[in-house]
Amino acid sequence: MSCTNRFITKAEDDGYRLATASNDHPPGVIVSSEKAYTSIIFRSHAHRYCAYCLSQFQETGKRCLGGCEYTHYCSRECQRKDFGIHKHTCKKYHTIIGEAVRLYVGNGENQIETFPWEDFMLARKTYIRMCMDSDVSVKHNQSVHEVNIPKDIDILCQSESKEDELSMYTSMAKIVAASFLLDPDGAVDFFEKLLNQFRCNNFGIQNSLQTVIAHGVYPRGAILNHSCNPNCILTYEGGEQLIRTIKKVNKGEELFHSYTDICQPTSVRREHLKMTYGFLCKCDRCELIEKWKSIEEELTKEEGYTNQDKEKVEDLLANAQIISTEGSDDDIDNIRKEYEHLHNAIRIQEEKLGEYNLERYKTECLALSTSMLLGSDMTTAISHADYAVKFLRRVCNQYHPLVLLQEMTLAELYFSQGNETKAMEMFELLVEKCKVSFGGNHPYVYHYQSLLGQCTGQSR
Repeated sequence: MSCTNRFITKAEDDGYRLATASNDHPPGVIVSSEKAYTSIIFRSHAHRYCAYCLSQFQETGKRCLGGCEYTHYCSRECQRKDFGIHKHTCKKYHTIIGEAVRLYVGNGENQIETFPWEDFMLARKTYIRMCMDSDVSVKHNQSVHEVNIPKDIDILCQSESKEDELSMYTSMAKIVAASFLLDPDGAVDFFEKLLNQFRCNNFGIQNSLQTVIAHGVYPRGAILNHSCNPNCILTYEGGEQLIRTIKKVNKGEELFHSYTDICQPTSVRREHLKMTYGFLCKCDRCELIEKWKSIEEELTKEEGYTNQDKEKVEDLLANAQIISTEGSDDDIDNIRKEYEHLHNAIRIQEEKLGEYNLERYKTECLALSTSMLLGSDMTTAISHADYAVKFLRRVCNQYHPLVLLQEMTLAELYFSQGNETKAMEMFELLVEKCKVSFGGNHPYVYHYQSLLGQCTGQSR
């Protein structure tokens, strides 16, 4: 699916690139859809997702027969389609990785545990894809100068890297070049640039629960700039990136999505953006225009929260973490003890922190998860879920996936409690909101239509 007519790319005289809406768009319009140029699944998720289409396995995936244990496919068809790129790593996987790690650790400063496996593999896959598109032999080619770099990748922005970061890029560039037996002349500069561009333009590919399971290169999606008050969101269907509007956007208006966690206060967001992308955010939220001033104050508001209070809360949270780590999900006594620590921490935070303080929100989310494990009384879990929903509605746009996921939790807690009036009210809301955020054919839409039908006793 292509939506090339729904946003226009512009370049200002100062080099600033932007995407603007080609027409007036209401919330829920897909302004861009794009399959990854290349992607790499995190090793921790590789056994659960297809290496080609990135769909999650309903059952155990089919492991690649070539000897590389990290690659799995959902079907023979996906394995066949991926073979052109994967064959250049498959049977040589252990040799390639082993040599790369040896070179990485060779300078005496790096540790095996910190080897940037995903960066290394993504750079390799991107180069292989470029070779294939340029009709150049990956195996016999010794110079990157014979490879045509796609324009939409070549023009991706780079960060203003510090000296230690440049040294890191140079080191990794040499390792990637060596894995292809490329002549260092030109190859090191090529991969240095690529790795730097990845830092600014890579996307974390998320599953339906907003968990990042892979990294991907999406040149078209990278055109959109950042705002802490975005008018677009990113979602993924397998390896396809969908960019949807979550507000009414007028023709010619710039399109933005967020590069950072918008639940964080301004100082944290700005620091992250400056460190990672090299710019100081001056969006209306960071500049505290209109309503944002009060919201930002609420995120960090403290009323008599002393160092002693803070230490007490930290101790309670640490004790809860210890119990959670050492216990099991079926040890009810331990879960009760864990919840008691979290509940006591919330009592202090309720009294001393603002209603929408971020630290309280984090503790409420932990208490929600723990109370759901107890399972005996959903009233407690509902109170924590209700707080989480109110917090996110205050901080985020109503169609943001984080808001919807917490609303889903709250709705299903009402349903399990037998409160059909509340459940129906939220199911109806979720059906309409999921259509905007995920599309009318998304499984979430059908799921909540089905639950709504159960409540009303009629098929929908």
